[in-house]
Amino acid sequence: QIQGSSYSEKLFARIGRGTVIQDYMKRKVFGPSGKLISEQPVAGRGHCIVLRDEFDRALARRAVLAGAEVVVNTRVTGLIREGERGAGVVTSSRELPQVRAKIVIAADGLHALQKGIPQWDGLTRPGQEFESGVNLEIIGVRDLEPGVLNMYTGRFFERGYAVLYAQDKDSCFLSLASWKNFEELKKLEHPLGRRLKDAQPIQVLGWVRPYPYGRRLTKIYKDGLLLIGDAAGYCSAVAAVATGQFAAEVAVEAIREGDVSEARLKKYDDLCQSL
Repeated sequence: QIQGSSYSEKLFARIGRGTVIQDYMKRKVFGPSGKLISEQPVAGRGHCIVLRDEFDRALARRAVLAGAEVVVNTRVTGLIREGERGAGVVTSSRELPQVRAKIVIAADGLHALQKGIPQWDGLTRPGQEFESGVNLEIIGVRDLEPGVLNMYTGRFFERGYAVLYAQDKDSCFLSLASWKNFEELKKLEHPLGRRLKDAQPIQVLGWVRPYPYGRRLTKIYKDGLLLIGDAAGYCSAVAAVATGQFAAEVAVEAIREGDVSEARLKKYDDLCQSL
């Protein structure tokens, strides 16, 4: 799920909207009884759901065409330091065991908060917790309105709520805490249960995010090191791209000036405040 903005519109104009499954401009909220209690436009320019694999490949294609070198099937296993400065990474590759760099831009994802560069360099929150669940793509849901977010609240849901993203008149994505919760809902004499009665899942995806949600790390830069995207605590594909762009701009300037100190890299954090 991606929140719309002028930045995301420019991004999709560059990589193409072939990765977008559906745009969402309206939200309906239902109370515990299943009764509609609120209907309003989605804040900003709405939300959209994308094919994440194709979205990532589209970015990789543009990166390669711009001169980047992509190394596949290789995992970063350590951070190289020179004193307090990040100076490269250790990898799992026999052919490329180390990559030296004047600045390391860490994009090692959400789990890096527990076992990646942010954790190795002491930038994570103590006792970082996560919450997880499933996203089900399901067919045969009744009374769907394409492009509408439906949020159901109440004790029937393990997280206290569930979100249904109508894809077209026959299919949707349903975000829940667990598969078990989905099976329980189908048996309920409840408006959502009746909508799901004949539904059949065709794809099961997992999701995980830091808890509490929406709080980036307090510090996302050090000498020779910048954290971007999930590794910095952001939970949005567009935020990942935006922070990556900010980091690249600041890194290029800092390297040209011969100053990759924490004080110089603070400009990156200043740019991220606009997100």
